[in-house]
Amino acid sequence: MSQSLEFLENKCERWMKQQYVRYALGIKLYERRTTRDTSGRFNRSMIAKLWTRTALAVNIPVPPVPGVFVQTWDFGTLLNGTDTSTTCTSAGLPAYQIIIPVSEVFWDPPIVRGVPVIGTHFATSPAAVTATHFTVDLYLIQQAALDAER
Repeated sequence: MSQSLEFLENKCERWMKQQYVRYALGIKLYERRTTRDTSGRFNRSMIAKLWTRTALAVNIPVPPVPGVFVQTWDFGTLLNGTDTSTTCTSAGLPAYQIIIPVSEVFWDPPIVRGVPVIGTHFATSPAAVTATHFTVDLYLIQQAALDAER
């Protein structure tokens, strides 16, 4: 909470300058508000940002890092900078799920003399990992953050 969104963005963009980093996820939890939700917990704004090397329709390019795109979610109980409620109201809502392919997490090319060899490298997941993707449900993060303030 003490770090700004700009600090988080700069840190994730620095990570994405490394060719072997495929995804960076940053989550900003803002200070609690004075108002409360229906469960009596303090409202908060929360922002999640996912930087990726995959261009999707909902992503926007990141000018300081060519070939990198970012997607943003406003998932707290109130939209950031407003008193308007978000629609992140239950688990399993596709609009508030971040899907990350397992193959991208385990993409670990060899590094020769400080340079990643990326042209011929294919990711391999550990045998114990059988899923094709990881799902980050932002509602569950929202609820954990709100419950921690009780």
